[in-house]
Amino acid sequence: MNICKLLINTNIAITLMSVGQVAFANDNKLSNIYLDKYDETIDHYFCYPYSCESEKRNYSKDEDRYKYLGKPLKYSLELLKTYTTTTDSHCKVLNQNPQPNETATWNGNCINGFASGKGTLQWYENGKKTDVVIANFHNGKKTGKGKYIYANGDIYEGDYLNGKKQIKGKYTWLNGSFYIGRYKDSKANGYGKLTLVKSDKNTIVEYSQKGKGHWQGDVYIVQGIFKDNALVLECNSEIDCQQKQANQK
Repeated sequence: MNICKLLINTNIAITLMSVGQVAFANDNKLSNIYLDKYDETIDHYFCYPYSCESEKRNYSKDEDRYKYLGKPLKYSLELLKTYTTTTDSHCKVLNQNPQPNETATWNGNCINGFASGKGTLQWYENGKKTDVVIANFHNGKKTGKGKYIYANGDIYEGDYLNGKKQIKGKYTWLNGSFYIGRYKDSKANGYGKLTLVKSDKNTIVEYSQKGKGHWQGDVYIVQGIFKDNALVLECNSEIDCQQKQANQK
């Protein structure tokens, strides 16, 4: 099975279906791609390109989508997620949530057309500065240590992998509340500690009504195991969490 990666500009329309379905693109060099599975460790989709009319018998119709049921063809194309080309250095950077009239600049290196190494990525909307990223990039994606300053004043500092918050980091909200802990897929997953300031009244009430968290001086502390940003197991330390998880098995 080949690793596919279609190097395209953002002005080429591509609709990425879910696993087991087909991605359609309007590039003359590309017909369709069947997505088999996604391997997050290398951030690539495994896929089978097809184009032959004779192969249509190997597809079953599901509304407007087709699922490939035959054998994979023995060639590959390269498939990218949505990328934006920076206006100054003409480097591609991963853009997981593209917005209208959005542009970016990059002051770091370009390798094979992708932002690489350490640098600053500045995003703009209608010519006005919004988010800024100071991080290490690999193949146009934040990978390694980085700092993300959001337009609303929130700040994330920590680890990235393939453009996502991963491993460990600190997220600080504009009001001063912050979370330090484990991340997976850009969400709090694993052991973490949430520190809430008094002005975060609604969040504090939400936790206190569930009997979770406690006051520590002027701040409210919520700590334990998180799953997709939600606290699922309250504990006093990472070791305490491990012991509680072992007892639950």
